[in-house]
This record gives sequence, structure tokens and C-alpha cells, in this order.
Amino acid sequence: MQIDYRPIITSNEIEQTVDLHGLIWGASDRDAIPAHVLHAINHAGGLLLGAFDGLQPVGFALAFPAVLDGELLLWSHATGVLPAYQGRGIGRQLKWLQRDWALKQGYKCIGWTYDPLQAKNAHFNIAVLGCVCNRYLDNFYGEVDDDLNRGLPTDRFEVRWWLSSERVQRCAAGVSPALDVDSVTPVLAQTASGEPGQITWPAGETMVAVEIPERLDQAGQRLPYALAWRLATRQVFHKLFAMGYVVEGFVKSQSQPVRCYYVLRLAA
Repeated sequence: MQIDYRPIITSNEIEQTVDLHGLIWGASDRDAIPAHVLHAINHAGGLLLGAFDGLQPVGFALAFPAVLDGELLLWSHATGVLPAYQGRGIGRQLKWLQRDWALKQGYKCIGWTYDPLQAKNAHFNIAVLGCVCNRYLDNFYGEVDDDLNRGLPTDRFEVRWWLSSERVQRCAAGVSPALDVDSVTPVLAQTASGEPGQITWPAGETMVAVEIPERLDQAGQRLPYALAWRLATRQVFHKLFAMGYVVEGFVKSQSQPVRCYYVLRLAA
């Protein structure tokens, strides 16, 4: 399978991207990105990058210029790949190509948000790409009617991808930071039944860990479980970020069942 990567520019490809967004996220028509917005972003200096299997778009990454806290950066609003094409490195390639483009345009940083309870995304953003985070946003998008967000507050991590940092350069070379989570103090861990356990606040430790479920099932009777994790981690991350901790790692254990941990370091 040969996947080609190129900017999405034509009206037909933009319309296909609108459909693609709905298929990837299971979004309603109300929550799909409108074609006219994509045209405007392209015109105003943004980048709509597509992954194509022949003439068919199978993934995309959307970014546009932004100013946050007085700093110019590229804001990456959405990156996704059709389910049938996931697990083949397409999303990873889209992000590294986005980085290449941003560096050529003079950007030092790309920012975006993601759901901190999605372990797959956490591993990708923190461990694979080398993002860092010290900002937590409550119910950032409000109510969103798609398969990932339906019924839950849309809390998000706001990450920074410092494009030329030593950390990101190591990740670009395929070298993820080695972390021994067993030696790190857990602030929050799951109980034997999979619920969030008791919170143990740090007493000045340089590094701490926060566990999240490997898979957050939000459907039907599992919604109360997902909401319990949302509220517990919201409290924990707000407090840790206020204390000066920064998310610098994400670790998945090799044991069964799989355990997933954020690793945070106290900023100097």
C-alpha cells in the first residue's frame, strides 16, 4: 500500500475531508468541520495536510496560525485517520510532516488539545511525539455529539510541541525517553475494580505518576465509570499543575492487565 501525503487544496478534496472527519470521529453533521472553514484556513496561512490512498483521502491534519499568551504558534486542531487505516503509522507521518512544514514557516511550537483519558492518544502525543503539558481545560468544547465525547465533559490537555527541543529531536529519531514508573510516587492509581483510587498528594517529590485506564469505555452502563475518572483526574491535574508539575512522560506497562501512567516532573 502506497500512501501519498500532500496539502488538500481543491474544492473536491476539501469536501471529501468534511466527510472524512465525520467517519473518523463518528461526528454528527452539526459537529463536522464545514468546508467553507477549511477553505478559509487554507487561504489564511494554515495547513490542511492529507494522506491519500490513490485518490481517496484516508487521513488529514489541520492546523492554523494562532497567538496564545502573546506567543505566535501553529495550532493543530485535528489529526485523524480512517479506522481501517489506523495502526500503519499514517497519523505519525502526518504529524512529522506538519512539523517539517512549520519549521520551514518559522514556527518554534505547535499546540493542540486532546482528551487526557484517551491512553492511545496520550502515548502518541507524549511518548512518541515528545509533547509536554502543564495546562488542563475544563469542558473545553462543551457538549460534543460524537462517539468519543458523547455524554462526558470535554476536558482537555493543552500540549506544546517544541519543534527543535532536544526531547522532540530524540523522538524524531525514534528514541523515546526511558522512564522507570515503578520508582515514581503514584498520586492516583486505579483500584482492583478499575475505579479511581484514593488521591495521595506529593510532598515535594521531583517526579510523580498519575494512572489512567487503558481503555475508557463510555457506552451505556460504563458512562458512570468514565465520569468518575474524568472528575478524579480533573482534580489531580489541576492541583499538580498549580504545584509546578509538568507532564513529560507516558508509560504503558508490559504486564497484564496493562497499566497506563502519566509521569510528571516538578519544574525547576
